[in-house]
Amino acid sequence: MTALIGAWSTMKIPMVLFELQSLGPAFASIRYGLSLAGIFWIAWAVERLLGPRGRHKLREPFSENENFPS
Repeated sequence: MTALIGAWSTMKIPMVLFELQSLGPAFASIRYGLSLAGIFWIAWAVERLLGPRGRHKLREPFSENENFPS
């Protein structure tokens, strides 16, 4: 979930197009690559910090909803 939120907020196509035009392809590529790596690093860190019990506790309120993936 953290990876999805991070990807949504930093990997927007209009932002990349703006950066390509105004700051150049080198900057846009580096920022895009570092942002992508950062998203996965943060998702990994949150998963490690929560542990199995924390993840289960976060999913409990949604377990009653049949449309929520488990």
